[in-house]
Amino acid sequence: MCYYRYTDQGRTISALHRPFSSLGYCPEEMTTQAFQAPSPFTLTPKAGRNAHTARVLKATEIHTNLLAIPCALEKHNIFTMCITSQLAAVQVSACTYILDGHALSIGRDRVRLSIGFVNTMATLWPLGKKMAKEVRAIARSCIAGTCTQNTVAMDAE
Repeated sequence: MCYYRYTDQGRTISALHRPFSSLGYCPEEMTTQAFQAPSPFTLTPKAGRNAHTARVLKATEIHTNLLAIPCALEKHNIFTMCITSQLAAVQVSACTYILDGHALSIGRDRVRLSIGFVNTMATLWPLGKKMAKEVRAIARSCIAGTCTQNTVAMDAE
C-alpha cells in the first residue's frame, strides 16, 4: 500500500515541476494515447530552473528504485503502469537534455527498467503493450536527435 502512495507522489511532483524545469518535451510525448500526455502549456527549457529539475529527477529516481523491489505482478494495478510510462518519458527527456557520462548510462538503464516493467504488466493488462510501444517511440526519437531540434513549446497568448 505504501508503494502506491510514493508512486502517486512521484507522478504529482513530476506533473507540477516539469513544466518549470529544464526538461523539454518531444512531439511524440505530446501525442500519447495510452497514457496521459503532458500539459498543453509548456515553457521552453531554460537554464536556471535547477530546483524544479532536481525535484522531477528525484521523483523519477525514487519511482524506479521502487520498481526494482521484487514484488508479485498481481500486486500492481493499471495506475502504476500509467505512472511508470509517464515517468519513463521524463527520464528520456533527462537523458536527452541534462545527463551525460555515467549519469546518462544510469538514466538509460532506468528507461529500460520502466519499459520492462510495463511490458511485464502487459501480460495482465493489454493496454501495457501500447504504453510500452509509445515510450519506446519517445526514446527512439530523442536518442536519434530529433527531439532536441523539435522541442515542443507553447507560449501563453
